[in-house]
Amino acid sequence: PTHTALGTTREDYAQVLGVHRALQTKRQFLLESGPGSAFAARVDRAVVHMNKDHSEDNLTLVRAYGDCEGATSAELVSLDRSGMVFRCATGAKSQSDVRVLFPSRLLEPSEMRETLVKMTLQARTTLSADNGTGAESPS
Repeated sequence: PTHTALGTTREDYAQVLGVHRALQTKRQFLLESGPGSAFAARVDRAVVHMNKDHSEDNLTLVRAYGDCEGATSAELVSLDRSGMVFRCATGAKSQSDVRVLFPSRLLEPSEMRETLVKMTLQARTTLSADNGTGAESPS
């Protein structure tokens, strides 16, 4: 229907149509990212893998990109299309959750690994430069 058929102004119609499209986009995102989706399954595997096999990389990511001064360990808690949440330990009993954003929103589940690898390599380089060593940490 057009704005004239609905008896409304063009501006009101455009606003309602914009809200409708935004809601459709949000619904589609939830369908693609929600429980049981391919993205959610990949996230679950990535979280387990990062915590089991890459705990030092988790710490490297938090130290380079997170706001967790003096982090001694970091556990990946969750991951979405925009970034990751780590639980950081900064002392014997001090923990905080830290959000680390991806450089750009993940559009496909297949982008997750490549993004994590690139961010980790860049974080190693950044931290090495900050420490004056000029060398990357081993994997």
